[in-house]
Amino acid sequence: GGGTLVAVVSDDGEALGEHGELTHGVLLHLPTLRAVFFLAGPGVEAGKAVRDLSGLEDVSATILGRLAPGKPASSSDGRDLLALAGPSRPPKPLLLEAWLPFNQFRWCPLLGVTDGRYLWIRGRRDALFDVAAAPKESRDLSASPPSAALGLKKSLPSLPTSSPQTGPVDEAIRGLGYAPVPGGSLKGAVLPDPRDRTDILKLMATARLDRSLDNLDRAARLYGQAAAQDPGNPSALFEWGETLRRSGKSAEALGALDRAIA
Repeated sequence: GGGTLVAVVSDDGEALGEHGELTHGVLLHLPTLRAVFFLAGPGVEAGKAVRDLSGLEDVSATILGRLAPGKPASSSDGRDLLALAGPSRPPKPLLLEAWLPFNQFRWCPLLGVTDGRYLWIRGRRDALFDVAAAPKESRDLSASPPSAALGLKKSLPSLPTSSPQTGPVDEAIRGLGYAPVPGGSLKGAVLPDPRDRTDILKLMATARLDRSLDNLDRAARLYGQAAAQDPGNPSALFEWGETLRRSGKSAEALGALDRAIA
């Protein structure tokens, strides 16, 4: 009805092959960082677009601003996006992180920060992109960064020495396929940079497709190639072992699975 507030929000974007990533979760480039937020209902001006730099933390504050005007979102660091008015203001830098590379592949996690103009990405090396001038992020400016980008770099976190602690997962979330993953120490580890492993991502994606089509021999061969090229990758080892198991090759499967959990 007319009194219903409707919000449509995505949790991430999709790379669709840009920068070597087919889906999302591994890299920190614009295609996966951009999310959708549509709002309709009481207190929402039709056709209004907010162009300020924003994050998903602003969603709850914006909804609360419609449901309880004037009530501060005390439990959130977010802003009511529809309350932003007047001249443009310096954007609040957004911190970014991707832990899936470490948790799933034992690659270096990626950290980042953006102010809407510049985007810093930190892994085994730093990279800088002027995403306003070149949205395709085709030129790394980190070797000679503009002064404004150097100021933003001060907000770029250092690589941590351990992964975030994992805790219990709500059953509703577990039902969507999410579950805690083992943590681990990064201290002293020489981990591959995910940006140098996009060939492994593509190899595993092809193998996954083959397995879904019951092309088990080809899928096992491709997963085996991924495990050989990236021997510290527990996901490649596990998927290789699982594919071998489905192929009826139990002895070979146990060898790969043992290495995956070692």
